[in-house]
Amino acid sequence: RYPDAKVIAIEPDPGNCAAFVRNTAAFGNVRLLEGGLWSHTGWLRLANAGARSWSFWCEPSREGRARSVPG
Repeated sequence: RYPDAKVIAIEPDPGNCAAFVRNTAAFGNVRLLEGGLWSHTGWLRLANAGARSWSFWCEPSREGRARSVPG
């Protein structure tokens, strides 16, 4: 319906990112940003990494920590 649309997705979990890339490989107008949406610039990490993939949330972190992503 909108052939010129651009889709930008934001995802902090590496497993969800991999699934997203596989599922959208055929679409040239889709871009993935590995990170999290936050109120200010910084670093984030998954606060509940052991939860189900659809229920993750982030908390502030430090650059260089394991599994930290830009926020």
